[in-house]
Amino acid sequence: MIVKEECRFVASKPTSPKSLPKQKKQPPLPKIATKSTISKQTDTSKLSLILEAKPLSLKKLQQLFAQRHSYELALQIAHIYLQKKNYAKALEWAKKANSIDREKEGAWIAYAKALYGLGKKQKAKRLLQIYLDFKESQKVKNVLKEMQ
Repeated sequence: MIVKEECRFVASKPTSPKSLPKQKKQPPLPKIATKSTISKQTDTSKLSLILEAKPLSLKKLQQLFAQRHSYELALQIAHIYLQKKNYAKALEWAKKANSIDREKEGAWIAYAKALYGLGKKQKAKRLLQIYLDFKESQKVKNVLKEMQ
């Protein structure tokens, strides 16, 4: 069918929000973390959430650390070595984490636990006491009590 009439724009009445039907708000879809999203991630607070959502192998974590020296990555690796009771490696990674951020308690605790595991109990306790002299931390106090 061919229309041979002149086309005209017809002004329509503006619709008000009240006249529109109400739409139900849909909850946002959860984001699925993949290994490729981790390599693109730059925000360290989000990185720790992604690492918790999808654990990576120790080798992959170390490769990520080589690309971006992150406190959270170094601490995650130190904790894995603590779980494996490889205290010498846990010391090494806790030191790396501490060199990135000396104020966070996690690296101090991991280092002290590794020392404790190596039988250097007095040195571990002394280290935690030094941290407490520097900064107040209930978590450090609790670890120190466990070592008593």
